[in-house]
Amino acid sequence: MLKPSRYIVSEKNRNGELLLMSILHCTYVKFPQAYADEVLTLMQSAVINESVGNLKIIDVLKTNKMLIASNLDESLLVDAMHKQHVFSNDWLYLTILPTNNCNFRCIYCYENPAEENMNDQTEKNILDFVRKNIRKYKKLRLNWFGGEPLQQKERVVRMSREINEICKANKIPLVGMMTTNGYDLDLETFRSLISNRILSYQVCIDGSKCTHNVQRPHFQNSDSYQKIYSNLLSIKRNIKSNTFKIVIRANMTPFVEEHLLGHLEDLASDFGNDKRFSIYFQGVRDWGGNRISENAVEIAPDEENYYKKWYDIASEKGLNSADFIPVGPVTGLCEANLKNGYLIYYDGSIHKCSLASQDETSKDIDTVGQIEDGGKMIIDNEKIAKWIVNRVSSENCYNCSLYPICCGGSCPYSKNIKGQKSCLPIKEMIKAHLRCLDYRNMIPTSLRECEENHL
Repeated sequence: MLKPSRYIVSEKNRNGELLLMSILHCTYVKFPQAYADEVLTLMQSAVINESVGNLKIIDVLKTNKMLIASNLDESLLVDAMHKQHVFSNDWLYLTILPTNNCNFRCIYCYENPAEENMNDQTEKNILDFVRKNIRKYKKLRLNWFGGEPLQQKERVVRMSREINEICKANKIPLVGMMTTNGYDLDLETFRSLISNRILSYQVCIDGSKCTHNVQRPHFQNSDSYQKIYSNLLSIKRNIKSNTFKIVIRANMTPFVEEHLLGHLEDLASDFGNDKRFSIYFQGVRDWGGNRISENAVEIAPDEENYYKKWYDIASEKGLNSADFIPVGPVTGLCEANLKNGYLIYYDGSIHKCSLASQDETSKDIDTVGQIEDGGKMIIDNEKIAKWIVNRVSSENCYNCSLYPICCGGSCPYSKNIKGQKSCLPIKEMIKAHLRCLDYRNMIPTSLRECEENHL
């Protein structure tokens, strides 16, 4: 006997065809419109006799692990994946903040920029730590964050080069990335970074020039939009390598949405034919700090409406959008969940979450250690445990179709430290992911050869 997997997302495209994805197994299937309602009815059944009914439909769903053995408890598989991911020594995750300073004054930012920069001794301590410990792991994921990391451009390039050399000498793959406002991401800097394996970037452009320059003003230049856009165009036109990826993130507010269409048309014209660039929408939330209230930032009551609408528009205009979003088991877990996930500040202090580090009530529990001279990492394991231990307290989590993505605790700061609900508002984003993949003909159609006879 079989039963439907509880971890399935379904969506119909504009032609009435049914798109299905197994979140647990990352399998996709599309059924012609003629079969859509029959499949949906089958997927709502409690128990299914695999020798009765439309055997071809059952076979397709079973092959794609959307129908499973009736005695299988999938939540145990998810929990095993979660534990393996959290406690594995395969990866070392280092997010380095070389400065707390920033050249932007974004109206929703939770951080307070200050002239607090990494010194040479802290740089040496971090490099010594990597050099002495890298062979304990199979891969290193290095992320540059801030503040604005390129306010310490020379140090970032120098450390990236040294870490890349350490990894090469020890035959350890390096996956490098950077979160940057893009203002100082000029062509020369970009060449230096990608030559040292910093290959993934997130750059924020909040819609058109008129909205971006209001939401993300440079502290001196009234038109930060033009500088960032010019940098990205220069990279596109002059870098021939296909190894890098740049995600252009739009932080969505009703103000941005009002002027967004023209911005997407510009992006499509300049970047739509280039798979190295993609668009990502993120609803603005109250992430902390005083700026969002001081600037009276309007926040949409349901950010999922952005995802439901704008990913399709972006995809139809030729932009890489929701189809490029990684979806699957544990993809929604923040690195703060991970035993080997460390946020290293400019002063060598080790943290778990940049949001928590700005919250006076959470600063102490967030500071989990220090890198000392010689590269010795001192860690408070009792504090670490409060971040990485996952307690699923609600049956609703186990029954949610998205449970494999977040494992019931995507944000340990919200759930473990503040005792709040930490559900990700991403169901519409996942459905957009399905629609955008389908728009690019990337989901295989099943039973098409039978459709004519069925009709």
